[in-house]
This record gives sequence, structure tokens and C-alpha cells, in this order.
Amino acid sequence: MEGSKHAIIVPMNMREGQIARALAECADLLTGGFVEKIVQPADDTFIFAVRGRGKKFVVLLSGSPVNGRIHLLSEFPAEKGEFTPFGRIVKQLLTRGYLSAVTRPGADRIVELTVETHDGRRRFVAELMGTRGDIYLLDAEGKVMARAFGRALSIAPGEPYAPPTASPHSHPTPEDEPVEGGGKLAYNRALEKRYLPLAEAERLDRLKRAAVAPLRKELKRLERKRRDLAEERERLMASALDKRTGELLQANFHRLEKGAAAVTVENLFDEGRPITIPLDPAQSPQENVARCFKRYRRYEKGLPRLDGERAATDGQIARLTASLAAIEKATAVRELLPYLPATVREEAPAPPPKKKGPARSEAKTAVGRRFVSSEGYDIFVGRDDRENDELSIKVANGRDIWLHARDYPGSHVVVRLPKQMAEVPQKALREGAMLAIRYSKLAKGGQGEVTWCYAKDVRKPKGFAPGKVLVSAAKSIKITVDDAAVEAMRRRAEG
Repeated sequence: MEGSKHAIIVPMNMREGQIARALAECADLLTGGFVEKIVQPADDTFIFAVRGRGKKFVVLLSGSPVNGRIHLLSEFPAEKGEFTPFGRIVKQLLTRGYLSAVTRPGADRIVELTVETHDGRRRFVAELMGTRGDIYLLDAEGKVMARAFGRALSIAPGEPYAPPTASPHSHPTPEDEPVEGGGKLAYNRALEKRYLPLAEAERLDRLKRAAVAPLRKELKRLERKRRDLAEERERLMASALDKRTGELLQANFHRLEKGAAAVTVENLFDEGRPITIPLDPAQSPQENVARCFKRYRRYEKGLPRLDGERAATDGQIARLTASLAAIEKATAVRELLPYLPATVREEAPAPPPKKKGPARSEAKTAVGRRFVSSEGYDIFVGRDDRENDELSIKVANGRDIWLHARDYPGSHVVVRLPKQMAEVPQKALREGAMLAIRYSKLAKGGQGEVTWCYAKDVRKPKGFAPGKVLVSAAKSIKITVDDAAVEAMRRRAEG
């Protein structure tokens, strides 16, 4: 199964001329429209619902490495997806803004949506150049506020945005492709029809990879386990005759001498033929006899256990191999649903209907002051000792980041992170540290050192006073509070 291959996805990114023709049809209709809704059906794809001129337009903009494109959709999709941290920022800052311009900066495959918001002008820039491109959110000054992918050639947050150098083979003029039917948006409708099967094939391939990855990892683990069981069984089998050896030593106990390395006796189990039995010179005769019977008992008890584990492991390997084969043969997303991990949002069951009452779970989100980092992560700050305890011990998940002003009284701060995140986002760490200083005895000076660790490394021993905890694997960071950054985090939480 390791050598199996997924379907080959042929890149069909839109060319410059195709983008120019698609925008020529719809840019004027979208300009001045109100951004009603934004969804993110995939990590690299955004859909904007724009109301203007008495109509609702649905704009799909995808930075897919193989199907990068922009065009209108005939209707808003039923599948909404789940926002990435970048997507949450885009949704929060651009929803309810007005689309003042739809342009193509530079001469390459770049599309820019300029949105006027209550916080000022924001620019959503999508570079539809396969793996070379990225998607950015820019501020009014043209600096990068956030980026979707952080690819090798992308511009870091805080830096001014500049379009990449145009390809010498670019053709920025609209292409004159024949289109069936007519109407003002005929080309956009044709693009929607053309990319529908391509997008489905890309999604199917992406989901296959998501389904296969954990199964292959588990299969490798089980194969290692099977090898380990075979090696352990082989070691145990070497003790299969230790009972007879022990009985021979018992029968000839009078011949055993302390410090001897071996003894030769008559083998009562082989017609009295002589047999030399190795001994441990460091052990007494009694200990040498006991050692033989101990090894045999380990063999006697361990062999059935090993054989049972081997049978169970073989069964698991057979089931995983069958699942991998079924995944490879799947031709529709619904066939993959039984195999997708819970962390993949495309397979997750629909959430249960919301109960009437508070919009958020009191146990999870109503504890402490809430802020939202520039990358879209929730940050909670305890108001008193009771909230500090509840936030650190009950609310925080193991992979969340816990922070506290070092050696000074202050609030406990928790930065909420997705479970699948492998590395600590450094910008969110710094912003959480700012809040730890702001809500501590160091607030007046505006700077200091902050202790931080994963929330799983925070514990509260029995008898500890309210607000007191023990932390392990702690690190520290020196930080200076940026008042504007703190205020921006507060405004994002309110919005």
C-alpha cells in the first residue's frame, strides 16, 4: 500500500487573460456592493456574498495550487467549511464592508478586492499562481496584516506588500474563448461549469490523502509491533527447555559448586547422554536452579499472550490494508466519510441544533476577559483568583498556551490553539505576553518578563491558595506592551 498513488491532478490554474475576461464581466457589478457573508469551504478558497444593484453576487476566489481561479457562482454553496486563523481575520475585518474596487495589480495572475470597513480600508490580495502565490490581507497603508499560507516566496506580516514580478510569458489581455449561450455573465458561468468537476477531483484527492495519512501511520506502527512480537517470541522460545534444565540441576544439585561456570551431567531426558549446562559463576547453586525455572515460567505465561497479541495485530493490519484499498478505489466523497479522521472538517457530522440560552458555553468562553489576536486566536485573561483557577485548570486545553508575569502578581492568560497545531505561533505568544504584563503589577512600567508553557504543564496541588499553581517545562519571554496592539485585540473581540 505504501507504493500506491493517488489520481494525478493536472494543474488548471486560470491564465492572466482568463482572469482579465472574468473580471471584465463582473467587476463593475461588484464595485460598491456590500459584503454580506464570507465562508471558507477549503483552506485555500474563499467565497464572498456581495449585495449590489439590487442583486446578490457570489464570488469564488481560490488560491489552490492546481485550480487557482476567480469567478462568480450561480448560488451560495451549502457547504460552509471551517475557518483557518487567517480566514477568521478575513471574516471579522471584511464582513459588512463595502467593496470599493475589484482590480488586477501588476500584470500577473493577481486579484485585489478593496473593502471599506469601519476600521478603514482593507485589501484582500490573492496571487493565483499555484505554489508560487499566497493570499494576503493588507491594511490601509499596504502592509501585510496576515497571510494564508506563508509559502517560501511570500511576504511576512508587517512588511509592505509588493506584487511579484510578472512572468515574461504573461498575457494580461482578455482571452477570446468561445462561450456557449449568452448573457452578461456567460464567461463566468462557463468557468463555474468548467471548474466544478476539477474542484471535486481536487477535493477528493485532498480527502484521500487526509484519510490515508493516519491509516498509513498506524499501519507502520502495527508492522513494527508485529516485528517486535516476533523477536520477543523468539527470545522466549529459547527458554522452552529451561524447565528440564532446572530439573537436571536439581537432580545433580550435589555436583553444583559455587563459582563454577558450567556443570556436566547425565541427561535423563536423552538416554543418559552427557550434557554440559552453563552456570552463572556470580550466583549460588540455588540461584542458578531458580533462574532456570523463572525463565521457564516467563516462557510459559508469555507465549499465549504473545500469540494472542500477534493474532490481534494481524487482524488490525488486515483491516487497515482493506481500508486503504477502499480509499484508493473511492470515486466520490461520500465513500470516504467512514475513513476520514475527526480533525478533517469535510467529514465532521453536522453540529447539533443550538439550545436556547447563552450563545457560548459558560464553562469554556465566559471565563475572564476575551481578546482576539491578530492571527485570529482567542485569548482569555482571568479577572481574579477564582477566574485564574478556573481558566487555567478547567477551561484551558492541553495544547493551549498559558502565560503569567514572572515573579509578580497578575492574571493568568490562556491563548487558545487548535489541537492539530504543531508549533507555537510566535506572534500570538507575544500578544498573549503583552496581556500578561498589562494585567499584572508590571502594567505601569509596560514591560517585563513573562513565564509561559503549555496548559497541560499547569497543575494545582490540593491545598494551594486561590490563584496559585505549579508549572513545569516553563519558558520565559521578555516583552514590551504595545498599547495599540492590545486595543486592536480588544476591538476584534467585541466585533
